[in-house]
Amino acid sequence: MNNMNFLLDGMSVQNLTEPVYIMLKAPLYYYAGKKLLPVVWDDTLNKSGGWTSDGCYLRNVLNNLIIFHCNRLGYYGLLQDTSTLDYDGNR
Repeated sequence: MNNMNFLLDGMSVQNLTEPVYIMLKAPLYYYAGKKLLPVVWDDTLNKSGGWTSDGCYLRNVLNNLIIFHCNRLGYYGLLQDTSTLDYDGNR
């Protein structure tokens, strides 16, 4: 299996005492009132990897930017349920 954990001196970098802060531009449908979920990629989930919100927390929204923090290094993203929106972004 391709291990995608971030390693430092051969050790996975997680459970940090000081979190990593991530700032991403707000997605197109953010203002539609749907909750955002900050996530980090975990290559151990489901044998092939998946997104997890464990250790990631939404911190602030500032000037169209979403700020969140996680307790480990990795690949970060924001998940949002858009199933109730049509292709034009309307409810």
